[in-house]
Amino acid sequence: MAPFASFLNTGAISLKLSTEVSSISPDHVDVPLLTGKALFSWQKNTHRFRLESTHEPADARAETGFDFDSPASVPVTPQPSSSDLKLLRGPVAQQIAADYPDFARRVWDGFRE
Repeated sequence: MAPFASFLNTGAISLKLSTEVSSISPDHVDVPLLTGKALFSWQKNTHRFRLESTHEPADARAETGFDFDSPASVPVTPQPSSSDLKLLRGPVAQQIAADYPDFARRVWDGFRE
């Protein structure tokens, strides 16, 4: 299973890496799960992920290695605003680069700390 990143929408960031989805245990945190394919929220009451949106029209269930809840109609994730992009390319990139420099260079095209 590929690594995933979990981001807060407030400019703060929490990055977690996992090689197996079965190792995810987000009961102690209240952050969304953002993958390269979709955005999920964690439902503490049911201990399950809920599909909130996909980044492009796709069958997320067929492309995901775990079971999750979803609404009847799944929206497409909105594009980030210019202020979101500024945060991602600035403070978020710097914070990630401190611990994951190779990842930061791949994602932000040659980013240098």
